[in-house]
Amino acid sequence: MITLAKPLGGCGLAFAALTWATGACAQSARSEAPIVDPKGPGSSGIRGDLPENSWREGSEDRLRNKLDPDFTFEFRFGPYSPQIDDEFGANGPYEQTFDNDPQFYFGIELDWLPLRIPHVGKIGPGFGWGITPATSKALDPSTGRASTVDTSLTIMPMHLSAVLRVDELVRETHIPIAPYGKFGFGLATWSTSTTAGTSEAACNPAEPNQDCSGEDTTLGLHMALGAAIALDWIDQQRANNIQEMGIGHLYLFGEWMNASLNGLGSRPQMQVGTSTFVGGVSLDF
Repeated sequence: MITLAKPLGGCGLAFAALTWATGACAQSARSEAPIVDPKGPGSSGIRGDLPENSWREGSEDRLRNKLDPDFTFEFRFGPYSPQIDDEFGANGPYEQTFDNDPQFYFGIELDWLPLRIPHVGKIGPGFGWGITPATSKALDPSTGRASTVDTSLTIMPMHLSAVLRVDELVRETHIPIAPYGKFGFGLATWSTSTTAGTSEAACNPAEPNQDCSGEDTTLGLHMALGAAIALDWIDQQRANNIQEMGIGHLYLFGEWMNASLNGLGSRPQMQVGTSTFVGGVSLDF
């Protein structure tokens, strides 16, 4: 029994030594292997198989943070053709003076959206202001032709509307599109002038000494439908940086705008509204 125990003990020691050596090699291999950050090198995202600048990784990080701004600010521009001649028919006074070419429109808008409808978007009031100038040569009343005097018409359309922004696709998915709609009251102040100052004309041909100034305000309704595209996918790292500043997203947007400024059935007012497409840049904060 003793003679058998010695070879068995030797085999046991040999087996133990082999086991220790295997474990040591494995441990050495593990210690020499590079440590991989499951999030990716230098990344704050939650996908380790994506590169540092992946828009998908950054989007998931932003979804986790879920910044929920209450304000949206817009810079807006587009063509503007006032509907002045609609009540006169073809070759109305506006067309005779300024032709039918659309004028340039520039505007700004601020929306306050404090209420969120679950799984839909945010709703609240919005105020917008814009300006569109037109210049040409004044018509000579005696000949009906263009004179040497410069004349201009300046329209400043405004509105106070209820705004609904459907931003759940941007917040909850990787689809960077946010449709929206607006409806409310509109008005526009307008004035005509020449190089001599604000235009004046006889209010009543029977009373030629009573002049009316060429400026007034027109009331109406305002409505709009549009969609905004979030720009996060262009440069995700920069998008994350502006989020740290309190800005949720930067957007490019396109919008159909209908300013029905016809007086709302009150006293006669010049129809200075329009139906047009505008575009611009917006941000929420």
